[in-house]
Amino acid sequence: MQEANTITVRLIGEDLDRLSAEAACRGLTPDRLAAELLHEHLKDDRASKKARALNSLKRLRQLRERRSSKNIDVVALVREGREELGQRGDV
Repeated sequence: MQEANTITVRLIGEDLDRLSAEAACRGLTPDRLAAELLHEHLKDDRASKKARALNSLKRLRQLRERRSSKNIDVVALVREGREELGQRGDV
């Protein structure tokens, strides 16, 4: 088991109240719930970045395959990229 470190997080009263209420519903301390929520958020973010990176590599491979077999429609390629960015919400 990894050793836990301590940090201080300043919350506005409203957020602290919601955290405390949710922790009580789950039978946890607010500190424990905050740690669990942060851990899950960071884990999900890593998985999301990995999935996006793998998808980018897949698209690059597809692009390379298309390039070797025929001329590339640059307009269509840019349109596809913009659509993908719009779906991810990065734009």
